[in-house]
Amino acid sequence: MITLAAGTNLLLAESLLHKTEAMRAALAGPEASPLERLLAARVVLCWLQTSCFDVQIIQARDGNPARLKLLLHHLESAHRRQLSAVKMLATIQKLLAPAASPVQIASQLGGKRQRSRLRVTAPAEGVPVEN
Repeated sequence: MITLAAGTNLLLAESLLHKTEAMRAALAGPEASPLERLLAARVVLCWLQTSCFDVQIIQARDGNPARLKLLLHHLESAHRRQLSAVKMLATIQKLLAPAASPVQIASQLGGKRQRSRLRVTAPAEGVPVEN
């Protein structure tokens, strides 16, 4: 896909390679499961496809409405695939995240007592209090 996007421009190809590797690492995280790595790669691929179609639409200056319509269709399809991949990756990451145990929650509190936000003050002297 990078070769298709960059064509003969070696600088663009190298830049895209570094950008996609950085995105994949950021999305998956250092301790990602194989499924998370696979989905992160899919998100990056869909991002690259969407970006390529964006550029092609901008460069479509020939005024051919049929070509522009086809490019817009491809862009919308790539965008839907990207959103689907992002949603799936977020869902999997949320499901695979370890839940905190009650012991962990209690240890994070560290035995500190939380203060009440209510302020209790004694009535001023000379003020009658009725029960």
